[in-house]
Amino acid sequence: MQPSLLNILLLGLLAAALGFWWNTLGVKPLALRAAQRHCDEMGVQLLDESIVLRRARLKRDRHGIMRGWRNFSFEFSTTGDIRYRGNVEVLGKQVINVQLDPHRI
Repeated sequence: MQPSLLNILLLGLLAAALGFWWNTLGVKPLALRAAQRHCDEMGVQLLDESIVLRRARLKRDRHGIMRGWRNFSFEFSTTGDIRYRGNVEVLGKQVINVQLDPHRI
């Protein structure tokens, strides 16, 4: 019994998806450190010491190479009463942007 082309293609897609997910697990601590560092610099408190993957896709870097792009979100506070949202963008293994929503100081 020979595997069909469709089965080989599906297996390849599954392997690629699992590889992308596995790579995301390695990028998440990098994004968390970037969020913590940015919060410290801005004088706000990172809440729950955690981030959540919101979006992921493939995107070209400035050299035209396809990389995994991920957008993580986190929550922060200025006074401890109100929660605000922030985002960390990671392309490949490089943090490209950390952004905080408008908040009261």
